[in-house]
Amino acid sequence: MLARACGAEAKAERGGEASKLAPLLYPLVQVTTGAIKLISNSRSYPYHFHLIKSLIHLVRHTHTYIPIAPYLLPVITSTLSTGKPKSSTLRPLDMETNIRAPQQLLRTRVYEEGLIEEATYLLGDYLSSRPIMGSIAFPEVITPIVVTLRRALKTGKASGGSAKSKGVGMVKSLVERVEESAKVTEKQRLSVKFGPGDTEEVDEWEEGLNVEETPLGKYMKVQKKARDKKRKLVEKVSVWDLTVTVVPFVLTLSLPRRETGRMRCWKINRPVYAVSYLMCNLYPQAWAYSRFIHVRAWPSLSLSLDTVKRRAIQ
Repeated sequence: MLARACGAEAKAERGGEASKLAPLLYPLVQVTTGAIKLISNSRSYPYHFHLIKSLIHLVRHTHTYIPIAPYLLPVITSTLSTGKPKSSTLRPLDMETNIRAPQQLLRTRVYEEGLIEEATYLLGDYLSSRPIMGSIAFPEVITPIVVTLRRALKTGKASGGSAKSKGVGMVKSLVERVEESAKVTEKQRLSVKFGPGDTEEVDEWEEGLNVEETPLGKYMKVQKKARDKKRKLVEKVSVWDLTVTVVPFVLTLSLPRRETGRMRCWKINRPVYAVSYLMCNLYPQAWAYSRFIHVRAWPSLSLSLDTVKRRAIQ
């Protein structure tokens, strides 16, 4: 609501008059950044990402400069500087729906790759926004960021080796696009005949810059399409998982006994086998010896799926 009320479009509709809610931007940013600093452990990085997304939203709509890079760079540098990550068969953490990572995901390869992927995307999204990318001072703004990322790349190659190759590749691609975009801005600044004090001419020059056609703008456009495609795929898989897990579980709880054709009193073995059937659907870690399902999380569950279903409805 605040971004919409203080946005550039709303300001133009009011004839250039600033919104009465504009003074709330500063305390909101201070509270948000304070929350990021308050909880700084690696388990809370997904929570940081949610707060940073809200700040990027403010930057895009209000055209207010907010220094967001200092809160993303520590995530990238600390993740790349750690040693070789642990191997794990756990699923990647969904950064969109979680604010805290479970303890068993820490220092695992799948979690670290997810952190670097999300942090580099948010950093690229921030730098490609018009208030940042469209600024005439963009080459100077990105200089400390590029220096920090270059150092992190050297550390990541030395400490992680091939285990961190994916994360190093994502950061390297972002750095290259940022540097190319800075060169484009520097090339266009060569023909400038006004000084930094000529704010009207500076604003006119920045409005004429096409941010989406810069190397960083094109790169982020491709990244957004890939993320949207991945998100749609995850949603389809989630619906399918719901169908193949919850529906059979409900059926096992609702089907009557075969002998009488009506519901009987609950016995302890029936809910146990019903839950076991649900587990077999949730965690089929594809060890299929003949018709048996072995679940990693519960090694004792080595029952035939047909046996579990039969006992669940008996």
